[in-house]
Amino acid sequence: MKDQRIDYRTLAGDPYDPPYGDIHHRTERLDGFGDGDVGVAFSPARDFLVGLGLAIPLGRTEPDPIELGRRGQKHEHIQFGSGTVDPKFSVQWSRPFGRIRLAASADARLPFYENRHGFQAPVTVRWALGPSVALGSTGFSAQYAGQYQTVGKWSGETDEGTGFHNGGVFLRGSLLIANGWRVSPGLYRELYSRSLSDESFRQGTTYSIVLTRFFQ
Repeated sequence: MKDQRIDYRTLAGDPYDPPYGDIHHRTERLDGFGDGDVGVAFSPARDFLVGLGLAIPLGRTEPDPIELGRRGQKHEHIQFGSGTVDPKFSVQWSRPFGRIRLAASADARLPFYENRHGFQAPVTVRWALGPSVALGSTGFSAQYAGQYQTVGKWSGETDEGTGFHNGGVFLRGSLLIANGWRVSPGLYRELYSRSLSDESFRQGTTYSIVLTRFFQ
């Protein structure tokens, strides 16, 4: 789910109604699934885990909003997926210190071609560092986490909704619910955000839930 609220104002801070109506940014709530992932992981050395995989284009994509905007037609900038099969790479380090485990991780999604609408998704690198503790089949972690995202392109033109880096606190629990199945609810609170262009990016408190199945 993606929920956004738009409040147009002049440079003086007064309310403003754009003459083109709501064809561009608008207050709305969007629901849908994101892209999927498949991959494998192996341990090349003690305390390290390396992963290789692919992002599977399951999330909804949109027609070129730049071209639709030029025609004066209603369009959408928010997408749930990239529309492309993208390679992924991850590396993780962790080491126990008594009942507490300290871990650091980074993963990257590396799109290299355009989807059927002419969109090439940005390269996204995510990172996290922090402790975790396991209590039987449950666990809890507190991490300082963030991401760096390059600028995406629509047929070579800049996608205004991409290009930033940020960081914040990520709290996550983990519960084993059946053989091989684990559910992990999480909460992320952004502490800083910087744009790579003149756009401003702010992420509100974000809630997540991940369902994982392990195969041996």
